[in-house]
Amino acid sequence: MLGKPTLVRNVNCWYFDSHNPSCQTLRPGGTDAFAVPAQYTYGNGGINTLRADGLVQFDTSLIKSFRFTDSKSLELRASFYNIFNHTTFASPATNIDASSAGTISSTLNAARQGELAAKIYF
Repeated sequence: MLGKPTLVRNVNCWYFDSHNPSCQTLRPGGTDAFAVPAQYTYGNGGINTLRADGLVQFDTSLIKSFRFTDSKSLELRASFYNIFNHTTFASPATNIDASSAGTISSTLNAARQGELAAKIYF
């Protein structure tokens, strides 16, 4: 590790790496914080030096029961997942000597989804 990482926080360049052409465009004049250690040696990078995007997802359910008799009832349910449709990015690529260093290629959560259900108890 050469210094403190520069976080660009863009899907094409989450942290600055000079091997990634997108990082050069987004943060011209940036400096590398990571280097490949010499052969047969260990690096000095610590644990949790870089972190991914935090997970933000709100799920909710609405349930209503209708009782007809003591043993018969109807339950209506509406469930919504990721109701605010907030995208949470997966961890960036960590291969520091490749042109894909710091890129994000997927998300952790799915898009907004809804589910309706009816259940009859007898």
